[in-house]
Amino acid sequence: MKKILLSFAVALLCSAGTQAQRHRTCSTHEKYLQAVSMDPSILEQRSVLEQQTQEWVANNASQRSNGTNTVLVTIPVVVHVLYQNATQNISDAQILSQIEVLNADYAHRNADSTITPAAFQPLMANTQIQFCMASTDPSGNLTNGIERRQVSVSQIGNTSKYYQYSQGGLAAWNRNSYLNFWICDIDGGWTLGFAYLPGTAGAAYDGVVIDYNFFGTIGTAQALFNLGRTATHEVGHYLNLEHIWADESACNADDGVTDTPQQKGENYGCPSYPQTSQSGGRCNASDPSSMFMNYMDYTDDACMAMFTPGQGTRMQAGVTSGRPGLLTSIGCSVLTSILSPGGKIGLTIYPNPSAGEFEFTTGFINSQTEIQVTDIAGRVVLEKTFMPGDRLSFDLTQSPAGSYFVDVKADGHREVKQVTKF
Repeated sequence: MKKILLSFAVALLCSAGTQAQRHRTCSTHEKYLQAVSMDPSILEQRSVLEQQTQEWVANNASQRSNGTNTVLVTIPVVVHVLYQNATQNISDAQILSQIEVLNADYAHRNADSTITPAAFQPLMANTQIQFCMASTDPSGNLTNGIERRQVSVSQIGNTSKYYQYSQGGLAAWNRNSYLNFWICDIDGGWTLGFAYLPGTAGAAYDGVVIDYNFFGTIGTAQALFNLGRTATHEVGHYLNLEHIWADESACNADDGVTDTPQQKGENYGCPSYPQTSQSGGRCNASDPSSMFMNYMDYTDDACMAMFTPGQGTRMQAGVTSGRPGLLTSIGCSVLTSILSPGGKIGLTIYPNPSAGEFEFTTGFINSQTEIQVTDIAGRVVLEKTFMPGDRLSFDLTQSPAGSYFVDVKADGHREVKQVTKF
């Protein structure tokens, strides 16, 4: 599918419809006209990026080890929570539930992938992209990747104030190193969220905005969008995916991905298979159906289940060509942090990487030692206290493969290191 809709070059507003029959819709064309009228150079910027993307895809598609557990990029996430009241001030647990969904969906580990029709199951893909809560802020300080601010502005997400600290919002962390989420009331529950494609936003607001009612899977998350798929969808846009029907009806455009069937328009709710002649049906009779279960359609959360290999490759190209700073970001890395003037604790962890069994040493053999191990989402997976003379070891064999942060404290000192479990 070589034709690409270059007008899809602005924030993609995904909105809920009426409360009686809520569904996703997009005001893409209106936002496109607004953006181009303000900055006509967007079209040229997107054209250049599209050429780079297609070249990268052509050169790298055959080299991807799709379907494996290989992670080609881990993207540091910072979540800015803007709230007017306690309800809108969503919990850390709700935020972490969203990161868990992102990692499952992008790695093809989502349990509901079984809803995908048999004809499309061979195209369910591990995108080899993962996400972690930032552990180091732009100044090099330790962080949990979450910051909060109470605001007085009603529906702040529907204004430009959400990213302006002087106007009551929270400023973006360096977009070259972090994926910025703003969680807030956008417009009273109508809009689910929006994102910016690479090359279409200023540094101050480049990222993803999601209403507090549609982020994560617990707390304030509301059906029919309480499974975290709004963020999955919007991050796809952030990484340069278009809607699967490319925002043109009657098969007049394409999403630029070879293995997503071209379709007539968007699908809502939970369609029945196959979608052929319907408004959201297939364009080509050779395709079994439109791919309405794709994360980049407009179906309900419970009816989204997959990315394709081509979408994974395009998103990798979106990072490489459009957001290259994420490839070298240290936002997910923890550098040494010392709690007292006495220096490091001399932490050594081995073997690293490991199948799950790790040992470690410090320079404080006569001190009580405490460790805390967290996963890349910031969730604590292990805590343990050792007395002098104890064997210093910990076991992650029952934990999933991936990166973990080991925080060790001894004699008033602290050091944090990253380990990998394969």
